[in-house]
Amino acid sequence: MELLQSSVQMWATFAVILGAIIFYAMDRFAMEVTSLGTISILLLLFHFMPVTGVSGTSLLDLKTLLSGFADPALITILALLVIGQGMVQTGALETPAQHIVRQGMLYPRRVILACFIAVMVISALLNNTPVVVIFIPIMITLMDKMNKSAGLVLMPLSFVAILGGMTTLIGSSTNLLVAGSYKSHTGFDIGFFDFTIPGLFLASLGLLYVVFIAPLILPKKLSTTNDNTKFITGKQFIVQLDLIDGNSLLGKKSIAGMFPDLSRMTVRLVQRGLKTYLPPFDDITFQEGDSIILATTRAILSEKISKNPSLLKGILTLP
Repeated sequence: MELLQSSVQMWATFAVILGAIIFYAMDRFAMEVTSLGTISILLLLFHFMPVTGVSGTSLLDLKTLLSGFADPALITILALLVIGQGMVQTGALETPAQHIVRQGMLYPRRVILACFIAVMVISALLNNTPVVVIFIPIMITLMDKMNKSAGLVLMPLSFVAILGGMTTLIGSSTNLLVAGSYKSHTGFDIGFFDFTIPGLFLASLGLLYVVFIAPLILPKKLSTTNDNTKFITGKQFIVQLDLIDGNSLLGKKSIAGMFPDLSRMTVRLVQRGLKTYLPPFDDITFQEGDSIILATTRAILSEKISKNPSLLKGILTLP
């Protein structure tokens, strides 16, 4: 009877997980609502159908079920997210990114391979998301220079970031979670580089696949004209450009309500401190600290960055 009850609890848990995945995929409710609903259902499930030990005490009580929110691994993951976002906001990776774009104009294929390797190495030490965000416009610009579809490198870019995260303890959130669970059950720690050697082996095989096999599978042509145009254009998206020291737009003035240096880009507003300037822009000179909200397409943005890499300074794309 006890075995049957444990089996029912196990399958009920699987059913809750499957339901959560379905609701995430449907995207009808916010992720927070689905997550809180899943946790609530699990709490109710194990309250009315407890898993008891030999002594009759519940093995999955409220404290145990919610203990993951205080797990050191979770705190470490959040800290890595803060560090990664800090590097994006402070522009720590912008100077290397501009150098990469300049070199890519001469040797695009070599630079793309170097970017893959760089993303793999950086992802071993940082959260994957900000690293990929930094390199997406670089990859699009390089593929546009080669007149090829950006789809050939964007998914591989994500893959190499995941592969790089497999090589160290903090490279992936799952590594931290498993290490924390392993320590709680055995009392032994998993070191920072304990699985680097097998991780490097797998990452190397994955990199070879991404470089040589993936381009044969991914779409090479998207239109009869410029391959990249259809892929990276379409509806416009919003770009926030924070003017920091070194940006080529500093000192540029509006002419007849427009900014010639931002041709084919729609300037929605200019934020200067607490003051907001809306179009038409009369007698406005860009100053350090200004925030410019633009509407543009990926094609135009890539073209601007390829001609003027300093535009990468302070750029932030918004959905």
